[in-house]
Amino acid sequence: MSVNQQSFSSSSFGVSKSSVPHAAPFAQVSCDGADTYWVETFSTKSARNALLRRGGGQIREILPLLPGGALPDVRTQIRGGRAYAVCEGVVVFSNSANGCLYRFDVNHPEGGALRLTPEVAYHFADMVIDLVRGVVFAVRAGGDGGSEIVAVPLDGAAARENSNIQVLFSEDAHATSLALSVAGHFLAFVCASTNTNTPSRSKLCVAELGFMGDFVKVHNLVDAENVAVFQPRWTLEDDLIHIDNSSGWANLYRTEGFNSSSWQSHLRTRALHPTPKNFSLPTMAPSTTSFGNLDITHLVATWWDNEKANLGSIRLDNGQLETWETGWRPLGNVDSQGGRTVAVVEDTDGRGALIEIKRGTVRVLRQEIGTTPANMTNNTDEFERKETSDK
Repeated sequence: MSVNQQSFSSSSFGVSKSSVPHAAPFAQVSCDGADTYWVETFSTKSARNALLRRGGGQIREILPLLPGGALPDVRTQIRGGRAYAVCEGVVVFSNSANGCLYRFDVNHPEGGALRLTPEVAYHFADMVIDLVRGVVFAVRAGGDGGSEIVAVPLDGAAARENSNIQVLFSEDAHATSLALSVAGHFLAFVCASTNTNTPSRSKLCVAELGFMGDFVKVHNLVDAENVAVFQPRWTLEDDLIHIDNSSGWANLYRTEGFNSSSWQSHLRTRALHPTPKNFSLPTMAPSTTSFGNLDITHLVATWWDNEKANLGSIRLDNGQLETWETGWRPLGNVDSQGGRTVAVVEDTDGRGALIEIKRGTVRVLRQEIGTTPANMTNNTDEFERKETSDK
């Protein structure tokens, strides 16, 4: 079963087909402390998706065999959805064979993989882990073509009893791109219309969370005709960043005011860098993140300008861009934590690579050699920074 997410034409984003990046073998990159995680497809008859982790200077597949001895296949049948989440070493992933969610603690591997959901006709994606509440928020899809947002206990209580899964949001729409605020007070998400007459419309919703993770109220932050919304993510100070194409370009927007008790009436949204640049592409899956938090005052982002792909930082206060000349072409997928940035890129021959950028130094973590991923290399290069002041 495949649940379609919204589709968009390149013309609505002001991009041509030549600027659309090819598919790299590295996907769904995440930074968790000093560790880097990503999904990589192994070139076997089954084309299994493995979850890899770089930690302590080593790269390895981290997930154990599932109960019964099967190898995990980290993917979801919800098209474009993210197939895993990680928070402080706790990993929740979707296994393709049975559609179930599993939990694995990297810091306590002896516990193995714990099944969190029953083996019924559901699929899960876009998980967000809430360690304080002891749940994982996720999009759940059934056979009717719709989807809903649910909270699944991390202790496995719902593995045999489906009623322990709390349904939080259910509408005639495709939910995607869940984002939990840093303080845990809000959950942002995108709802795409199921109406085939308006495939390019989606809305940005923000739910205030109760003590148990229930939705107290839901506010539609962006909901306009012919406007598509992407990638809600929270800053380290809990302002909400999102991308939409209301200007004709996929620009970044920042919404402040969530720290007020009457937050719905205090929200202020402004464009971060309102110029003819795209900070996302119509071919990107909802699971692909093209920006993240570099530090408290900057985002790291990929953007396309006159068909050229760029990687760099953007100031949250005035939107100033700073281009990083790394010697690689960014492909869009990027994440950052603690001043360390990881990006999916390619070289001049079109070979994909995973690089880490920290304090002006580029390190290759993983790279293709032909069609076979190579072992980790430790090459480092200094890169130049170029500022652009246009806004």
